[in-house]
Amino acid sequence: MLLWLNNLPKQDFQSFSRFVRSPYFNSNKKIVLLMNMLEKRYPEIREKHVTIKWISNTVKSRSILSPVNYRKLLSDFTKLFEDFLVQNEFERDATVRNLMLLRDLRKRNIKKRFDRHFNEIIKKLDRSFSKDGDYYFLKASIVAEKYLSDFAEIKHEYSPYLQMQSDCLDYYYLFEKLHVIHQMHQATHKRDPSRKYSARWHHELLNFVGSEIDVIKRHHPNIYVIYLTLKMLEDRDDSYLKMLIEFLGQTIRKMPDDKLRHHFSYAVAYCISRINSGDERFRKFALDLYKKMDQLGLLTIDGNIMDSDFSNVVNISISEKELDYAEDFAERYRDVIVPEFAKDAYSLAKAKVLYFHGKYEEMFRFLGDVEYRDPNYYINSKFLTARAYADRLEREGARYIIENLKQYGRMNSEISELQKKSIRSFVKYYNLLVRSFEMDEKKTAKLFGEALSKLSKERGFVPAKSWFAEKFSVVAPG
Repeated sequence: MLLWLNNLPKQDFQSFSRFVRSPYFNSNKKIVLLMNMLEKRYPEIREKHVTIKWISNTVKSRSILSPVNYRKLLSDFTKLFEDFLVQNEFERDATVRNLMLLRDLRKRNIKKRFDRHFNEIIKKLDRSFSKDGDYYFLKASIVAEKYLSDFAEIKHEYSPYLQMQSDCLDYYYLFEKLHVIHQMHQATHKRDPSRKYSARWHHELLNFVGSEIDVIKRHHPNIYVIYLTLKMLEDRDDSYLKMLIEFLGQTIRKMPDDKLRHHFSYAVAYCISRINSGDERFRKFALDLYKKMDQLGLLTIDGNIMDSDFSNVVNISISEKELDYAEDFAERYRDVIVPEFAKDAYSLAKAKVLYFHGKYEEMFRFLGDVEYRDPNYYINSKFLTARAYADRLEREGARYIIENLKQYGRMNSEISELQKKSIRSFVKYYNLLVRSFEMDEKKTAKLFGEALSKLSKERGFVPAKSWFAEKFSVVAPG
């Protein structure tokens, strides 16, 4: 635990130090002495600083602490740190604080203060356009406190607060259940697609929302968005995408950024799924959505952009022949990509831009910086290398890439079925292209004609499909 403190941001470490020194939270003087030592060494606390001998000296023990007392001191320190984390979350969460305050005021029968805080919270909730699970749960809990507060006076009367609590719980369940069903949809694309999730009352809930769609759209926008998203995914009906995009445009100024980011990502994810299914029409939809997110500052979370979003924007921009936007985007976001994959994502993006500018040597230099910690980077870098070899008619390099990809697809247990299928599809058409290197024009024309025919009938995703079509069209029979 003590070594882990090196990972705390400086501001949090300083807050914890103040917490330890507060008599209200901590009366153990040995922990204060231990904190003094840690403060001097943060963020370079080392193994030697947490030995029994070192800590015994730190807490000014007359003799070396026994193993039992040493473990107890560390246990007490860890418990205090956990209390700090809880207090920290409590301080950040005004929702929980308001609810706890109301509950205590009710129990102490401080009626006037209770009613004042209750009215303020309800007014604030009623002004909120965005309504998610936290909103419904808070409102249900708040009105439950009001019902209990008034119970002695109204126990034989109708209470609108009891009805309101029931309604909020209904919508809480509805939002959370639909949200979980959406997560189940996203999770089915993992490595074992044979294992299916089961969601009870799935269709009943969707049917209920559909029957109340005008009320839901007007008063429960977050539920409306999840409903459109699920219908879009399950029915594969593009009209729901159109409705979702229209609704996003109407709610941009009403929704908080974190909710708006999620809602845009639902639409983008659907477009990506359609692209991966072979429908290239959705690239333009996806790029327009990403550009809007870029414009609104919705692509970063806590100052970082996910490497998958970064790569998707660059890839789709290039596919839509918007090289300037791809290059500008890569440079603007290069320093805020999540650190774990920042180097890989930027290097591969830069290599792709250079490829389309025909700058192969520079492209290879950037590909050399890709460390392949994620299969996607390995596979896509090999696809790009293969294209460069084919463009330059480098037969040995092309043959090497084919074998490399085939072996990677067979031997790597970390890749998904979708990735394996992508490799097989690329290798199938790339093999035909490489065979043409040793054929005369007549045989090549026949081979390419057959290849074009097969390619045009593909319904699934084919990596670099447009590039293959362009290559096969060169001498294919007209």
